[in-house]
Amino acid sequence: MRSSASKNRRPARSRSGPSTKATSALVRLPVAMPAYPEYSVYASMSQRRALTLMLLGRAAFEIETVLTSDQITEVDLELGAPFAGRVALNALSRELRRLFNLVLLRDFDLSISTFKPQSETASEPPPAGVVSLFSGGVDSVCAVMNPPRQSRALRALFCSHTDQSKIRMIVDNLDEVLLKPENIELSTLRVPAIGKGRFRQTRGFLYLLTGSAVAAASRASQLIVSEVGTTMYQPRFGPLDQVTMTTHPYVVEIAEAVARLVLVSAPTIVLPFRDSTKAEIMADCPRSDVFPQTHSCISQRFGSHDGTCYGCVMRRLSAIVASVPDVAYARDPLLDSGAQDDNLIQLLDYCLSYLTDYKGMPAFRREVVELFGKHDLFRRYSLDVYGALHVLACGGNTLSDTAQRYYREALQQIGEAPLEARVEAVRARKARR
Repeated sequence: MRSSASKNRRPARSRSGPSTKATSALVRLPVAMPAYPEYSVYASMSQRRALTLMLLGRAAFEIETVLTSDQITEVDLELGAPFAGRVALNALSRELRRLFNLVLLRDFDLSISTFKPQSETASEPPPAGVVSLFSGGVDSVCAVMNPPRQSRALRALFCSHTDQSKIRMIVDNLDEVLLKPENIELSTLRVPAIGKGRFRQTRGFLYLLTGSAVAAASRASQLIVSEVGTTMYQPRFGPLDQVTMTTHPYVVEIAEAVARLVLVSAPTIVLPFRDSTKAEIMADCPRSDVFPQTHSCISQRFGSHDGTCYGCVMRRLSAIVASVPDVAYARDPLLDSGAQDDNLIQLLDYCLSYLTDYKGMPAFRREVVELFGKHDLFRRYSLDVYGALHVLACGGNTLSDTAQRYYREALQQIGEAPLEARVEAVRARKARR
């Protein structure tokens, strides 16, 4: 690992991506302030630290693109912020390498240097008491609506990927029907494109650093990250299962470490739902009427719900247990035997094993639960899944062949009482809010 600082380097021609061939062992990656107008408030000298933190988030996102080639062994990262030589560049390099060791199982030599952009005069970002990441999904709606609410101004921050215009339309609509009536300000910052069909593990790191930067620039003491615990600590259902690590505890830990290295005073990252299931937070939310206008599907480019991805399946099951309004799904693997059900099968198999033979489960299924002590969280999660099937079956619905097979097995091994008790416990939360 190498680390250097140069205040007089000029920016490279490209401002947004890798400038060498993908097969090169060395990639030079310049990352400068985006040309979008919403970034102009971070151009002043007083906001250079916040800007640098944003650039580090973007850099990690770009490095993941570069590392699609196994031949890449070295990355030379240039940041467009003049002060950065006064922070511990070696430590920054070490944290970024730790991130990629975790999320991609890749190691490489990383050097960080800086160049001095043109000095600009900019207005200061408006102050906020708390900043909350806002994606347009159920979790983020619950985070801005659920108590405890701060007495000072709450700002919702949407990181808008430039190739996901449908999601931006969804967030803009939620701004009109939910945020503005609640006097919650929405800030939108455009971030790099995800790319068609791409799976981006550094997406969460980009959001965490961008959110921390906006919070610091706004003099906010906290950054709220709303993902539920069952997504944060997402276990592997199969030995080759690739799970998302958007807010994995280690990713959050690295983001906090980088923010402390760059910022004079880093905001506290608050994870209000780290011990909650999606059904629980949906039952708790006082504005469940807006759930049909939110988005959870993995196919974010289209702004609709295919119904068969893990996000759709888990959302539908949770909404059934919580008895709250939900979106329309293109396919329903819970009731339609012709719908693709790979994700449903893995989920049902995992949850049935969890409830009936936890100790007999393979180590890869238990690893994250035991590492972070989340036994009760995933017990409730598993009961939510089968509680939803019980609600459907008792309501006169004909379950799909897959759902019916697993549901019958669950009834034989654990009975109806635990499922009914779980549904009642979740729905009772609505009466207490």
